[in-house]
Amino acid sequence: MLEELRKQTFRQPISKMELERRWKTVRTEMAKAKIDALITHSAGRFLGGMVRYFTDIQMSSYGGAVIFPLDGNMTLITSGAPNVEPEINPVIYNTQSFSRPFIPSMNYVKDQFPSIAVDVFNKSKPKTIGIVEKSLFPLSFYEYMKEKLTNVKFVDATDMVEDIRSVKSEEEINLMQKTAAMQDKVMLAVQSMVRPGVREYEIMAEVKRMCLELGSEEQLVLIGTGPIGTSVVRRGEFYHNRTIQEGDYMAILIETNGPGGLWTEIARNFCIGEAPKEMLKAWSDVLNVQQELAKQFKPGAKCKDLWDFQNKLMVELGYPAETRLSCHGQGYDIVERPVIRPEEPMDIKENMAIAIHPFAVTKKVWIDPCMNYLITPKGGALMHKCPKDVFVV
Repeated sequence: MLEELRKQTFRQPISKMELERRWKTVRTEMAKAKIDALITHSAGRFLGGMVRYFTDIQMSSYGGAVIFPLDGNMTLITSGAPNVEPEINPVIYNTQSFSRPFIPSMNYVKDQFPSIAVDVFNKSKPKTIGIVEKSLFPLSFYEYMKEKLTNVKFVDATDMVEDIRSVKSEEEINLMQKTAAMQDKVMLAVQSMVRPGVREYEIMAEVKRMCLELGSEEQLVLIGTGPIGTSVVRRGEFYHNRTIQEGDYMAILIETNGPGGLWTEIARNFCIGEAPKEMLKAWSDVLNVQQELAKQFKPGAKCKDLWDFQNKLMVELGYPAETRLSCHGQGYDIVERPVIRPEEPMDIKENMAIAIHPFAVTKKVWIDPCMNYLITPKGGALMHKCPKDVFVV
């Protein structure tokens, strides 16, 4: 009955076998670390994947929390009509659900969610609670638990869980490959959308519509347009009001999740008219850097070394060194660890899924041939099949 209901409710439910694999793997590490329960909080859109990792449920922008015990059922806390006794969510395995009329903008109800967590912990009496993704936890939630659960030890369990989540299972890889294939199809269709007189938001809306029809749930589409020979700035949808002119070019990033809620991303340039030699050279240069960098993504590689390797190649070619991040993992979050920066302690492992996007911005071009790679023993294997070209329309 539950399986049938999940198929009716979700366009692409995660299999029970996959969810059980995650739970078992996490609990094995919890036992080693002597952690009795985990708690994590997510607030939906783009970086709300940790709750979904455990439950296969996406949180709304109001947020929600999951308590994951070493033994027994999970507890899901969401915004909604209040219930005193726990309910059984009809589409989630092994979970009791509580709801409260909690909305973050209503500061006076800030204790509603954490009070449920405290009640659950008072009944289960954990000695050690692991906080997962503390940086995404509401301050009021954390402070309330610390104040009320004085006999409990709190530890940061983020690294433990993210180390597990960063390595994708066969089912997760298959779903991410479907997302990449969806984006390939949409990116090719963008050629018919780019023409004089069209506004950026019209392209963004059509891209989102196509992605939704093909199985996506959330979309981030960044677009920049301007005259060929200038550097465009690729921005979010709030800024998408410019009208494309003859002789323009467009830089677009399609960053969406797909079936099952797993993310990949792809970026390309489109020229209305002949692509200038400087753009083609910069595109070729950065594409070569990307390909050489992908070869370095072998199991055991250090993120600092990958950061240094990319910057060395870019500077040698006459482009600025990266100062933000050069590549990052993806999965249930639009940006997951590992993130290629000098501070990242996580090493590269087989079956990680990495968005590799070195980019070059000069006074005349914006170049970013972003694509996703699956880590193999020989390095990064490209997941996308869209032509690696500057498109001329």
